[in-house]
Amino acid sequence: MKWKLWLGYFLANRLPLQDLVDLGAAIWPQIRKHIPPAQRVDFLKSSSERHLGALLAYLSHEERVSLMNTLLPLDAREFPSLTCWR
Repeated sequence: MKWKLWLGYFLANRLPLQDLVDLGAAIWPQIRKHIPPAQRVDFLKSSSERHLGALLAYLSHEERVSLMNTLLPLDAREFPSLTCWR
């Protein structure tokens, strides 16, 4: 695991932010292939529970509000059944 962590730090310190985002998006299909269909929801739920706090840790309350307001339309698009309660 140490070499993986080192590689992650190396890339994070040398690649521009957008390149890191693009890299994550590019490797996601390979990661997804390793998740059995019956475990997909649990995997995403567990990943969110374990790491969302770390992703948001440095955001102020105002930044969190802004992010949530930006994400809500995306959520409505990706989870259309959520909009039925309006």
